[in-house]
Amino acid sequence: MAPALLSARRMRPILLVALAGCSTVESSTVLSSTRGLERCKQGDLVASVFPGDWPNVDLEVHEERTCATPIEQTVKVDRELRVSRDVPLWIGGGLGAAAGVGAMVLLTKASASRSLSYRYNYSDAFLALPLAGGAAGAAVVEALHPDQQTQTLPSEVRVVTAYEERFGDEHPSSGPLMLGSVEVAKLAHGHASVPIDVAARVYQQPIRLGGRRVWWTIRSGAWVPGRLPACERAASVKSVEALAGGELVERFADAVMCSRDGWSFAQRLSRRLDAECQRRFDAPCVAVR
Repeated sequence: MAPALLSARRMRPILLVALAGCSTVESSTVLSSTRGLERCKQGDLVASVFPGDWPNVDLEVHEERTCATPIEQTVKVDRELRVSRDVPLWIGGGLGAAAGVGAMVLLTKASASRSLSYRYNYSDAFLALPLAGGAAGAAVVEALHPDQQTQTLPSEVRVVTAYEERFGDEHPSSGPLMLGSVEVAKLAHGHASVPIDVAARVYQQPIRLGGRRVWWTIRSGAWVPGRLPACERAASVKSVEALAGGELVERFADAVMCSRDGWSFAQRLSRRLDAECQRRFDAPCVAVR
């Protein structure tokens, strides 16, 4: 009866414990690496506008492309099977418990031919045999001081291909920028200078370059073309010296506001106006009332 207890079905839990404690560790070494030719996908054309030389704005069109370079690598993969030192303890305990179960069954059957009182008196002791066997098996294995077991598995050579990607902005060649059948601007290397009124009219409209759709940028904080009244008044200044005291201060405020919108002419004008305030009132324009 005892050998039957160690059948394949009863050994299955022990095998599962052994497999649970096993792990395969891989380490790789690159033997060779070859870079291929970079290939780029056709991207979207994106337009942006920026303040230029008043009253013109700078219109820029670039292509957002994704490029990838294949890298073929020959890799040697070394593997080893590692068994945790806890696995022998579990196996030893399991075998000891199985032996205890076998002894319990044999003693129980042997006592069946005796009186009921005798069997009842010793049945509790029989139940302790699997526990005692498990503890004894684990103790024997622990006494042997098992270390972590490793076994080297056959290595293999693999050829893998990875891709190195990059994102780039490329300016398209020169050409007319069209809104329907109307030419908006003549691009040169992706740049053009257009009047601010034209830029404001075509902004967010479906313009095209060479038959391809051009999308307006949607990035946060993108500048929107438009005539600010402060910029109109600042641009009307012809001579700083000809301005009256009140006009000088007002135009300075307009120039400051216009420069905050990105116009460089307004920034230069504000410095000239402030210098004139210093000359006339011995104080900056912001301090003049």
